[in-house]
Amino acid sequence: MNFERKQRHQVFPRPVLPRRQSFLKPLGLVLCFISSAIAQLDRAALTGTVTDSSGRALPETTVVVQQAATGLRRAATTSRNGVYSIPELPVGAYTVGTHLLTLSEVNVVNPLTGVRPFPAFGQIDWRGNASNSEYEALSVALRRSVSRGLLLSANYTWSHEIDDGSNGSGDGDSLTPQNVACQPCERASGAFDVRHVLNVNAMYELPFGGNRPYLNQPGVLRNILGSWEINAILSARTGFPVNVTLDRSSSDVPDGNTNNQRPNLVPGAPLTPPGGRGIAEWINPAAFSVPAPGTFGNAPRNLARAPGTWQADMGIAKRVTLTERAQLQFRTDIFNLFNHSQYAAPQADLSSGPGVFASIISTVNTGPVGTGTPRQIQFMLRLSF
Repeated sequence: MNFERKQRHQVFPRPVLPRRQSFLKPLGLVLCFISSAIAQLDRAALTGTVTDSSGRALPETTVVVQQAATGLRRAATTSRNGVYSIPELPVGAYTVGTHLLTLSEVNVVNPLTGVRPFPAFGQIDWRGNASNSEYEALSVALRRSVSRGLLLSANYTWSHEIDDGSNGSGDGDSLTPQNVACQPCERASGAFDVRHVLNVNAMYELPFGGNRPYLNQPGVLRNILGSWEINAILSARTGFPVNVTLDRSSSDVPDGNTNNQRPNLVPGAPLTPPGGRGIAEWINPAAFSVPAPGTFGNAPRNLARAPGTWQADMGIAKRVTLTERAQLQFRTDIFNLFNHSQYAAPQADLSSGPGVFASIISTVNTGPVGTGTPRQIQFMLRLSF
């Protein structure tokens, strides 16, 4: 059973009175968060205290907050007094939690005796709240206020998301460990880890037409060239982690658990193929080997990386004033302006064999809309009155 319940905290742009909330945890653990938020402009700080059901403060407990609207995640560790503080948060609603969902297996084979604790039963799925995650980041934002018709802004994030079991599915979002007796052995870059993210956007109003430096007097050229606006967005990120696995029989694994088994690393062999990375072979198969029977693979979780992506979008719009109250706007939007291919993660099952393992067979978005599709052009005509 999954006993996890989460809290939602609304961070206001002004001081508010602390409010006490609580939620149930395994073994009757109740974590009471007494949170207050103090915001200045569009930033705020989230603070609180973590206690058990008796009111005793819990030190060195990881607290993870996530913004409901954007998915932004931050983490903090409580002090010896059970206090945590997460500063510089964008204003919004947040989910605060610790003891994340864990999937594992029980009643596995004892490697010393070769039998299960309860021989009459097989391997049993287990769900709990023993996992943890961390998020560390540096975020920089630049903004040029509108001047002479030009607005320019950019933001960059350098981050590292670490956990011991995420799989990136968003549904449950946990991964059964290779060795169920060693959950900490799964600690690695999480499925959501993107080290570098860059977003740049610009808006430029052409200097023609009313209230502009040029062609501001009534006339044909003003009607044709005036009131044009150009928008552009550039987004880029590095790739998500890739977890290389292989298929093994239960007799070859020390505890009989065949879920998410990983290979051995070949010493000195690089992860990059000798001929360089390509969609036919993104990861070097020669960097891995099959573990000996009775042993676990020594390759870390999420060892490799998928391709990064980038995309440029552009929009052009013109406004036409019809009457004092009526205005017509025509707009053209071009998504993925350069028709840049954005590839998905490579096949990561080593047992799939040459030609399949490490090959990339799809793009990041196979749907009709959204980031990562082939170039798309849309037209819009809007009448405002």
